[in-house]
Amino acid sequence: MRLHDIARPLSITVPLLPSSLNKWSRAHWTMRARERRAWAAAMEPQLLLAGCRKDRPIWAGPVEVSLVYHRKGARATDADNMSPKHIIDAMKGWV
Repeated sequence: MRLHDIARPLSITVPLLPSSLNKWSRAHWTMRARERRAWAAAMEPQLLLAGCRKDRPIWAGPVEVSLVYHRKGARATDADNMSPKHIIDAMKGWV
């Protein structure tokens, strides 16, 4: 058993919010690709600070991801509309 096979929590803070699912699903594929690359670039420094390395995942199997969104302002947002797809995609190969 490797040391990394033992479950340990990993906390990453990203100072961005993903696009709403409505906006993302209606965007042209080039805009979605551009946003996906931007998320990967935003996540990389945070993942490096957390001790992750590209193409050397910390865990050997599936991982559980929990997301907490902190929004400024009092406007209510539909939680179902906050798509974590880019966040999770940006972590592939790292965690």
